[in-house]
Amino acid sequence: MRSPKKTALPSLLACAFLAAAFLPVGADTVIAPGGETVRSQELVFCETDASGQIIGVRVIDTMGLNKGAGALEIRERYLFAGKEPSRVAGVSGFKKPALEGDQLVWKGLDSGERGINAVADFQFSKAMVEEARQRIPLDVEYRYYLDSKRVSGPEEIRGKSGQFRREATFTNTSRERRNVKYTDPETGETVTSAMDVYLPLVIQPYDWKFDNQHFFNLRADPTAVVVPLPDVYQPGWSIPLFPPATEASQTIWVEADVKDFRMPVLTLVIAFVFPETNQADPLETFGPGLEQLIDGVKQLDEGLKEAVAGLGSAATPDTLIYGISKVYDGLLKLASQTEGLGYAKSNIDSAMLPGVNQLYGGTDLVLGGLSGAKQGIAQLKSGINQVIAGLRSGDPENPGIKEGMQQIVAALNAPFVSPEDTGLIAALQFIRSQIGPASDPDTLLGQVNALIANLTQPIPPGPEVGPLGSLWYYVHNAPLFGGSISPVSVAHLEALLTGIADQLTDKLPELELLYESLGDGTDPDTIIGGLFYMSAVLTSMINGIGDAATPDTIIFGLSQILMGMAQLEAGIGSVSEPNSLIGGVTQIKYGLSGAPVGQLGIKEGLQQLSSGLGEAIAGLGSAGTPDTLLYGASQIEQGMGTLKSGLEKATSEGTEVMIAGLDGSITTIRMTQAELEAIRQRAAEFDAFLGKPEKGESEVRFIYQTAAVYDYMEGGSWVTALILSVVIALGLTALGIFAFRRLT
Repeated sequence: MRSPKKTALPSLLACAFLAAAFLPVGADTVIAPGGETVRSQELVFCETDASGQIIGVRVIDTMGLNKGAGALEIRERYLFAGKEPSRVAGVSGFKKPALEGDQLVWKGLDSGERGINAVADFQFSKAMVEEARQRIPLDVEYRYYLDSKRVSGPEEIRGKSGQFRREATFTNTSRERRNVKYTDPETGETVTSAMDVYLPLVIQPYDWKFDNQHFFNLRADPTAVVVPLPDVYQPGWSIPLFPPATEASQTIWVEADVKDFRMPVLTLVIAFVFPETNQADPLETFGPGLEQLIDGVKQLDEGLKEAVAGLGSAATPDTLIYGISKVYDGLLKLASQTEGLGYAKSNIDSAMLPGVNQLYGGTDLVLGGLSGAKQGIAQLKSGINQVIAGLRSGDPENPGIKEGMQQIVAALNAPFVSPEDTGLIAALQFIRSQIGPASDPDTLLGQVNALIANLTQPIPPGPEVGPLGSLWYYVHNAPLFGGSISPVSVAHLEALLTGIADQLTDKLPELELLYESLGDGTDPDTIIGGLFYMSAVLTSMINGIGDAATPDTIIFGLSQILMGMAQLEAGIGSVSEPNSLIGGVTQIKYGLSGAPVGQLGIKEGLQQLSSGLGEAIAGLGSAGTPDTLLYGASQIEQGMGTLKSGLEKATSEGTEVMIAGLDGSITTIRMTQAELEAIRQRAAEFDAFLGKPEKGESEVRFIYQTAAVYDYMEGGSWVTALILSVVIALGLTALGIFAFRRLT
């Protein structure tokens, strides 16, 4: 945050108007205004020695009562607790107050129908005088000189003659550290800052009259108004001391040629009040105007910075200088003989025009090729139609590939009607069912196994075997059935049966292999399964051949090819069809060479372009050739750089400095306004010196008096004093206006 500058506000200089307000209090009643019962006014008389040190204090306390308030008991909080005055007296017959602990109490007062003033005179004790010196926030110092030599006081030079000088220094000692709040102009936040706050102090040396029988050629410092009257010189001052509007201290002086030195009573009227004046306060309009000004300057600064950012640089894309630089670089490339317009013209002359001539000759070759392609398409269409007819004839009596495969599939998959009327798969399935399985006694394998068992196993008779049992059993047990076989015959028969059984047994694997090779149709590695697979493959092939209406089939694809070829054939077209290839190439041919007669072709256009490029190259010129494009672009690029430099300087040395200064000024104004409010508050708080009423208003004024030398009696009359008071007031008013105008 910027530190505020110490500023003397012109509005505070209006304190000069208060001169007349600090004349001694008269005898008029000081009854309280409407709404308040009691109004306390304290007039503190401070007696000083010749150096300005306070040596005695008395307070005239006037209590103003509203009319009709009735009988009252007034209490004031006694501010010198623990210290008693050396004397308390009522004035003009009024009752004096009593001191009860930390209270001053007036009893038995009655305001009556008109209101009254209860006036008390307090003479301070030594202890109270010592405390009063600490509590009165004013330091007064007088210095005396005779013939440029400082003396201890006026008593040292009484009755002497020479060059006399008297200096008086007044210092406001009320400095107090307080926290004040104001709005920061940069952040908009409320800021609390500790500041030195003084009581507003106005001093008026009053009724200083120097007898012109003893003082000659009297002069004073520039802040004084010296009025020469018939009998006396009367200088007057109005001295405001309330920083930051003024310095905390001010020195005044008066000097004259003196004869038989003597000095009158010197009186100072002092008030600790915030000045009120009819002088216009410029802050009311200047502050808001300054804020509007800084807003405008900030907008200007932002605009200038945006302009600088928009100008950019040759290395910053999307900025004006970058664009101008690229334009200039582009123009340089255009002007280049190796890659610009000159290079383009050279290519047109040496390559493009010869190329157009060659292309023109090539169009005849293209047209011939297109005609040949059209004939080839017609032949290809005929071949595809033949392929389609071979794949699918549509005539069962003259079958194509598809119909032949459909007949094979039908022969494979015809249902079983009889051994003579069946399909191949069904016939093989029937044969397999007759061979096995071996567990079925009605199949060949089952019967062979049963025969082997009949020949080799001793199976006794039974319902399933018969009344004789197996043949082996019968041979070996023939007597049981009434037969007679010799043992030799039995052995011979057994060998015979065994031989037959062995031969049957040897044949069983071949039958079983045949049974398994035929399969049940689920295994493609068996005969029936292979036939099923063959049927499925043929069906898939039949479906793959398809027809012209079935997508994703061969015939559909060939039909689409035929349609495409028909479109291609139409696209190749003829010379009479401008939207065909032959018609387009014919147009290209005309466009290349400018036919029919009267039209410009590419060749003629390139010739004109070559001529135009020659003129463009001349117009591009160079950065050193005036009235050419490169020259102008170079000047623009340089101008943009100069403009950017100027805008950057305008922000860094202009708007930014202005913003810093204006921010500081607004901060100072806001801080000063906050400080003035704190001063105003302190002035309102310093409204009593001896005692403060519990209810009502209070105010305090001070009068400093320095004793005369030789009991000096001043001349003149009350009329002269009145005239002098008016003249001094007018003079001080003029001085205040002059100072205000100078400082604003």
